[in-house]
Amino acid sequence: MNWNGTISAITESQPTDGTATCWSVITPNGRIVYAVNAGTSNIAGYTISREGALAPIAATIVGSNPAGSTNLDTAISRDGKFVYTLNAGTGSVGVFSVQGDGTLLNVGEVAGLAASAGLNGLAAF
Repeated sequence: MNWNGTISAITESQPTDGTATCWSVITPNGRIVYAVNAGTSNIAGYTISREGALAPIAATIVGSNPAGSTNLDTAISRDGKFVYTLNAGTGSVGVFSVQGDGTLLNVGEVAGLAASAGLNGLAAF
C-alpha cells in the first residue's frame, strides 16, 4: 500500500506457460506460489521476494499431471511438503512432493472421484 492509501502492483504479470490458469496456492512460509493450469494439466511456480515480487522457478512449469487431467483446484499441506491438485478430467487427486528448489515431483494420483463431474474445491491438512 502506498502512503496515500492507494495500492499498486509489485509484479504486474508473469506467464504461466500453460492455459486456463485456475487457482493458486502459497506455501506456508510465504516464499513460493503455485498456479495450476487446467487446460494443459501442469503447474507453474514462482518465488515471492520479501517485497512481494514474483520470479519464475526453473522454466516456470514446475510439475505436470497426465494429459487431460484438467487440474481445476489446488491445495498445499500445512507443513508445505506436498501440493495436491483436483483433477476433474481423470477423477483423481494429483500428489506432488515439494523439492528444495521449489519444483514439484509427481508422486502419483489417488483415483476414485467421478471423472468429468465438474468437481471443485480441495482442502489439505
